[in-house]
Amino acid sequence: MAISWRCSLLTILACSPALAQQGPAPDTQRAAIQTTAAPPATEMDAVTSYATRTDAKVFEVPSVVTIFDQKDMERRNVESMRDLVRLEPGIEVGNQPSRFGQTGYTIRGLGENRVLMMIDGTLLPDMPGSFVGGPALYSRDFVDFDTLKRVELVRGPSSALYGSDAMGGVVAYVTKDARDYLDLVGKDWFVGAKSGYESVDGSFSETVTTAGRFGIAEALVVATRRDGDEVKPRGTVPGGSASWNPQKIEQDSFLGKLDLNITPEDRLRFTGEFLHRRARTDVLSDLNFRATTTASAFLDSRADDTTERFRVAAEYTHNAPLYFVDSVLARTYVTRVTRDEDREAIRLPFGSTQLRYQSSDFDYRQLIDGVEVQFASHLDTGPVRQNFTYGTETTYTTTRRPRDRYEVNLTTGAVTNSVSGELFPNKSFPDSAVLKTGAYAQDEIKWERLTITPAVRFDWFSLYPNTDQSFRNTNLNNAQVTPVDSFSITPKVGATYKVDNNYLTYAQYAHGFRNPTYDDTNTAYRNNVQFYEILPNFAVRPESSDTIEGGLRGKYSDGSSFSIGAFYNFFTDYIDFLQVGTTPQGLLQFQSRNITSVHIYGIESKGEWRFRPEWALFGSAAFARGTNYDTNRPLDSVAPVTFVGGARYDNADGWGAQLTGKKAFQHDRVSDPTYFRAPGYAIADLTGYYEMMPDFSINAGVQNILDHKYWVSRDVVGVLANNETQIQRLSQPGRTFFINATFRW
Repeated sequence: MAISWRCSLLTILACSPALAQQGPAPDTQRAAIQTTAAPPATEMDAVTSYATRTDAKVFEVPSVVTIFDQKDMERRNVESMRDLVRLEPGIEVGNQPSRFGQTGYTIRGLGENRVLMMIDGTLLPDMPGSFVGGPALYSRDFVDFDTLKRVELVRGPSSALYGSDAMGGVVAYVTKDARDYLDLVGKDWFVGAKSGYESVDGSFSETVTTAGRFGIAEALVVATRRDGDEVKPRGTVPGGSASWNPQKIEQDSFLGKLDLNITPEDRLRFTGEFLHRRARTDVLSDLNFRATTTASAFLDSRADDTTERFRVAAEYTHNAPLYFVDSVLARTYVTRVTRDEDREAIRLPFGSTQLRYQSSDFDYRQLIDGVEVQFASHLDTGPVRQNFTYGTETTYTTTRRPRDRYEVNLTTGAVTNSVSGELFPNKSFPDSAVLKTGAYAQDEIKWERLTITPAVRFDWFSLYPNTDQSFRNTNLNNAQVTPVDSFSITPKVGATYKVDNNYLTYAQYAHGFRNPTYDDTNTAYRNNVQFYEILPNFAVRPESSDTIEGGLRGKYSDGSSFSIGAFYNFFTDYIDFLQVGTTPQGLLQFQSRNITSVHIYGIESKGEWRFRPEWALFGSAAFARGTNYDTNRPLDSVAPVTFVGGARYDNADGWGAQLTGKKAFQHDRVSDPTYFRAPGYAIADLTGYYEMMPDFSINAGVQNILDHKYWVSRDVVGVLANNETQIQRLSQPGRTFFINATFRW
């Protein structure tokens, strides 16, 4: 009877669970890379560290969390953000294939800097807003996935615990530890080598991992090299020519850790991390632009873009009672991202026969200094147990966007730094410093089957712009920029109730907020040739949201599980970039403005049925709707209805396979009827693995088996339906395959 009921539920949920097999608890993650047969476990038994800032089972938290462990990422050959969420309904990663690649995560229709991204609890850099590059030109692709052992995705606002940038959700990367490998092989030293090939971009990767234990010290070094080409879309531009820009991409990453286990209760950890990526692009898409009265034709265009990110961090943990404190975590870190965008082009101005050489050097610099202290305390009062988590964190961030360009007349030899209506060097927004300080407290109150978790956070925010001559070169209106200060109180409360050992209901109310960014407030830019200007708006107010969500979860002794939930998100003062007027000279004016009311609501489900010990049927689904009530038009960023389902076989001898299908409906809710609407599509993937632990493992797979041509809705937001060239360039790859193998000693 129980099995029949379970099958019916999975049918109702459209074959529900998350694709990712969940990983174990953070402090016991050393078992994560073991893939030999284990007793049946439900993915709801996975442990999250970030949903409540404490270790808790996914089954027991009042929010929706998806966890990908190292085993799952290797079996699917996850090498990028898009690979990670490719089969995760309700979460998308945009892509700009012409030159800049992947952008950032969009969760429940909220993306860019509304999603907090962390690595080992430290902030990852953000990116400027869409009007100065945004999702089209900027990327938060700063992490090499071969350094990771786990990724957690927390859906919905988490500002009560993490502050401003967590309005849409949290993406938390967790890097590998020496102990994971040393315990796997049962020795005080470890050496591993991994190599892989991915046909989607013709890339080869090589990773070497070494670890050792020396007395109280444990050390880890992971080094990865990647070489690849451009990602080739399935489409072609009119006339049958290739719709991609040829690229050569090189990437090196390094992760080093040193753990000093001073006592059984005290640990000191030092982490160093470095990533270098270089992409050289033959920008054939520029050649599509022809000379007009305001622009030149491109006869040749080549780009050389370099991204570097480094991080150094020190972390101390104490896990033993100290007066009323049960544990302490203290962390300090510095992280920096530098991006150099260089381009050389040959242009022919309108009405001229004189060729011009143009050289551009656009940079992006962000430096983050952070410090955090977190405490945990426990209190038992009769039948009521309370777990307190509280702490403070402060970050100081400086951001710069210098831009330089010059042009040489190849006939006369004349050199000018006034190009296309702009005087260089310049900056579209002034150098900015942001100081954020937050204090938070959470109380997990358990009484029999009921758990209530209230939390509140206090945030102070200060933004200081620093104008210079480069900024004045674009601020032709002499618009005044000003510091911005704000204070926010962010509460939330969640509750779970265990109906019995198999079923749990959950509900949560969460308030979210996001401070205006350096470019929301102080961008001041005019281009008289292209007839537009951007106005600063230091009066723009912080965004706020109120979200309610709830649902039902179940898990069973055979490893089967399900979850279904709904959410409704009310936004006030949502910040958007809008056209606000036209000058007497005919320049279009744009500015960041607050939208009074935006609503996003939806339903999410997932489930897995282990009908035999080695067999499982799984599925997941997401439905969401978003509306701008100032215009009564849809939000373009909300993904269409999506279903995922499949079957998996895991043999006790260490081999298995998985067949997965994904169905997305047409993205028919767009804010402008002239926009391209991504058609519905269905794709299928097949993956397989063989593992002889701990010595050897191999994974292989075929993606988009039927070679279907399709588009991801996030990629085509705002693309006009009559722009056939751009539409074809934004299509997804056809049939691809991958293989990777790991040797361990």
